[in-house]
Amino acid sequence: MAEQAGLKSRIAEALARSAVTLGNDSDEYLTRDPEDNHYQNLLGNEIAEGQRRLNELEVTIRHIQFLKTALVTRFPDFGLGHNTPHAKDSG
Repeated sequence: MAEQAGLKSRIAEALARSAVTLGNDSDEYLTRDPEDNHYQNLLGNEIAEGQRRLNELEVTIRHIQFLKTALVTRFPDFGLGHNTPHAKDSG
């Protein structure tokens, strides 16, 4: 799924940017510039929002797969099982 791949990429990018502004000293947070703190907060929000949306997408995909399975089971002659790829298979 394109949205799912895009979100994963966006989260990875935000994590990488966050690591740069975070620094690598154990007490870095004590001397960090206010501007870096601001960016840390923005990136943290972006990461959290992306992960929340990914979780929503995963739930939605599982529901759609369940519905498809139920339809194929109840209406085997309708041809849903052969013509429609699984949501996971497409991305």
